[in-house]
Amino acid sequence: MTYEHGEQFTTLACHVERFTKECQFLKGVSPATLGWCESSFKAFAPVLQRPLKSTAEIKAAVIERIMRPQTQGRGWGARADGGVV
Repeated sequence: MTYEHGEQFTTLACHVERFTKECQFLKGVSPATLGWCESSFKAFAPVLQRPLKSTAEIKAAVIERIMRPQTQGRGWGARADGGVV
């Protein structure tokens, strides 16, 4: 999904670091929670880096990303880097 900044469009990926910093400093989440968030964002990096134009498009892309390991026979043990746990 993209956000318009003047005449520029940016992807959600550029907001990931800000989100984790805000969680750390404003909400005081644990280092383990921050690690989980970073791993989750890595798993969805291909979706977050695409310039999607609507909420429906990002929802479809996220669902496709969740379903991909299952359709490739890797199941829930798949890692974000393509390996298997």
